[in-house]
Amino acid sequence: MTLTHCVVHELLKEPGHASASVHYSQALLPLSPELNSLVAKLNRSFGGSRVINARFDDSPGKLFPQKFADYQEGGGSDEDFLEYSREVLGHLETVIQGKTGAKGGYLLLADYDDAEGSRHAVFLIRNTTGRIFRRTRTGFDIEPVTHLDTDQLAMACRVDVGRYRRAATTYLELTHRSETEVSAYFSDWIGAEETVSAKDMTQSLHDLLASVELPSDPETGEMISQVATFERAYEHVRASPSKVVDIDALSEELYGSPAVLAKAAKDQGIALEPQFRYDNAVLREMVMMRVQAEGIDVRFPRSALEDGLIYIEGEGATARIVIAVPELVGELLR
Repeated sequence: MTLTHCVVHELLKEPGHASASVHYSQALLPLSPELNSLVAKLNRSFGGSRVINARFDDSPGKLFPQKFADYQEGGGSDEDFLEYSREVLGHLETVIQGKTGAKGGYLLLADYDDAEGSRHAVFLIRNTTGRIFRRTRTGFDIEPVTHLDTDQLAMACRVDVGRYRRAATTYLELTHRSETEVSAYFSDWIGAEETVSAKDMTQSLHDLLASVELPSDPETGEMISQVATFERAYEHVRASPSKVVDIDALSEELYGSPAVLAKAAKDQGIALEPQFRYDNAVLREMVMMRVQAEGIDVRFPRSALEDGLIYIEGEGATARIVIAVPELVGELLR
């Protein structure tokens, strides 16, 4: 990861109080390996299940999207970045006034490039023990950080700048720890609309693949099984370096046509974005199953059902699950 701009401002707000203020930095943070490491750690927060895909609300009165657009159209200098950061933080100060449940913290804004492209991110970091930043005359210094607790990072927003400039359907990612007043004001300040979680989108993809007509083998012309369909979809999606599902590309992989899955989703009323970041746990359910009852927890690949290694014998109340794997007997009797 390569940083190009980074600044920290402090939002002063105590829970239970209505008033808020901002302590502004007068200069950007000097680029350094320590700063690069800190932003890299913060950036990894976008890998969890609480990531929400969205885009800017461009309606009148949404200041953050307007200021971000102005910044992107400008020269991209240090002065431009600092001025932009101060303007949007001033708006946050207004947004948070009167929200007694909201807390303050450090606002770190950064421009950087990673393996997936250009990024712009905003991180709200709590004022907790084990200080990360030390206030100076012109701004803040970074304290040595060996571990960043997840409790310290309250909320974050990341813009995929390339997708933003191409006006893609979604290009924002938001992450937070809980659905509270705090996350609501953060989303309102960012100006995000049509937010949908990575978990929900991945579940919608799972539901679609479980109900859509099965694809055919391109070599034999025979219909492939649902298990094989899930496995092909899983491998294709996991191969994406950006961890983003492209529905048209997946449709092309499975059916030889980019339109099949999107049309099926529309026909079945399944809400599915053309592109979205996937949730690892839900995606894994395409190839792995888990059943739990009476304190027994069994996990196995879906292919075990198709191969006859696991099957249901009998019906109704007398039905039972049979695991036809002799090697497990030896493991159990050890």
